[in-house]
This record gives sequence, C-alpha cells and structure tokens, in this order.
Amino acid sequence: MSTAWAHGDENHGAQHPAQERVVPLEKAVPDQHPAQVVLDAGEWPDGTSVRVKMFAPASGVLSTDFPRVEGTPLLDSTMAVNAGKVRFTYLFPIRGTYHIMLERTDGGKSVPKPVTLTIPENPQEVRNLFLLLAGLFGLGGLSGYILTRWRVRSHAET
Repeated sequence: MSTAWAHGDENHGAQHPAQERVVPLEKAVPDQHPAQVVLDAGEWPDGTSVRVKMFAPASGVLSTDFPRVEGTPLLDSTMAVNAGKVRFTYLFPIRGTYHIMLERTDGGKSVPKPVTLTIPENPQEVRNLFLLLAGLFGLGGLSGYILTRWRVRSHAET
C-alpha cells in the first residue's frame, strides 16, 4: 500500500497530526484524516505496475477555502495491483470531485481507466457557516429594532 500526503514542508520526517487515524473513503473529510482509497483495477493481473495520476477538483461557482489547489495535479505515482485493486492512503485537501487516471506501465495493452471520487464538504464548516449567517441575521434584526424604536421616539417628540 502506498501513502501520499497532500501537505509538504521542510520537515518531511515529522508526522502530520492527521496521520494518526486513517478513515474509509466514504468518511473522508477534507484536511482532517487521511482516507484509504481502493480503486478497481479490473482484469489487470496482480503485480501489474500502474501509474496513478490524480487531479484536484476544478474551481466552480463557489471557490474552496484553498483555491490554489483547485484544478492542479496532486498525485503522479506508480503502484502495483494487489488482489485486483490499487490501494493508497491520501489526505484530501479540499472538497469536490477528484479525477484519477489509471494507466498500465508494464507495456500491457489496455485503455487508461478514468475514475472519479467525490469528497463532501466538512460538516463542521457547514455548521459554522449556518451559525455565522444566523448570527448576522440576528444582529441585523436587533439593529433594525433599535434604530426603529429610536426613530419612532424621535418622531413622537416632534
């Protein structure tokens, strides 16, 4: 199994805090825990050398909180097929649909296999957005109430 991390810095030897727990792909949350990615290699025999290229989601209407990554190549690695699957661990940096291309590198004749993976938004960020919007709505309502009372009082005195 191969391990690929979305973050890199001068201190490659240090363990990223997220490396402590690997989650299944279905439970992947951007930039929190690495996910175990299992891709079907189809009829390719065990031990077949496969080039795995992964691209970040392209920017859409709403940008992510890490726009520099959007639409860029994230992974270009050679891995081996084991039990008909290609497995690796990856810490996904942003939400969205990742495009992966699997190609045989051992000279065998085959068509490259495209795969897409969708990583949902972090539920905590969605919750925080709703709390912010509710707070702003409440602050706007309170401000409107205070200004309306002040205006009504000033008109009543004249």
